[in-house]
Amino acid sequence: MNWVLTQRLTFFQLQPRQQELLIDLGIPPLPRGMYSDRAYDPQRHAFYAALGYAAAFLNREGHLDVPRRHMEPAPAARASAPAFALGEWIHQRRKHPEVLTPKQRRALEALCMIWDPTLNARKRPGPPPE
Repeated sequence: MNWVLTQRLTFFQLQPRQQELLIDLGIPPLPRGMYSDRAYDPQRHAFYAALGYAAAFLNREGHLDVPRRHMEPAPAARASAPAFALGEWIHQRRKHPEVLTPKQRRALEALCMIWDPTLNARKRPGPPPE
């Protein structure tokens, strides 16, 4: 296994600065490297499944500025699965960042999430209310 493939598979286990450097080099994560443990939690599973679609979009387009009505096709391995409403999913994460866990925020930021598309900047949302 070469170094680039290893970095892409272990992307979400790296430090944030390492993730940024890889993105700057044009090395985004692989969707299959998203899961960090085997414990099944439906909400976490759904988030990381959606994150896999976002990573596929990033791999193909080079950015995560997804149009709101964009439907991401299912991966070739699951060709019979319906397309995923990635644009709406991204829109909801931007609209309600307070519902995300810190780990989910870091995962989205590792994919170059633009929190405020009107500014076209990687502005971080404020901390969740306590």
